[in-house]
Amino acid sequence: MATAPGTPAPLTPKAAKTPKAKAANPATKEPKAPKATPAAAAPPGAAPTPSLTPAAPVHAEIARRAYELWLAHGGSTHENWLEAERQLRR
Repeated sequence: MATAPGTPAPLTPKAAKTPKAKAANPATKEPKAPKATPAAAAPPGAAPTPSLTPAAPVHAEIARRAYELWLAHGGSTHENWLEAERQLRR
């Protein structure tokens, strides 16, 4: 079957098929084994590695403490925020 110049050839049934993923070993008909996990993963039950620096207070903790300072003394919200950060990082 001839086609006009510039037009693509029609797809044959072989070309129209999409490749299927291999789900099983054809020789044994067993599912493939999952890939191994990275060696860097900690074994189950292992204690977490301690951090060398203390964790910084999160935004919500600072906001709560700054609000407590504002309730107690009033004053500048900016100054209360800075004081809350200082107190929580000690």
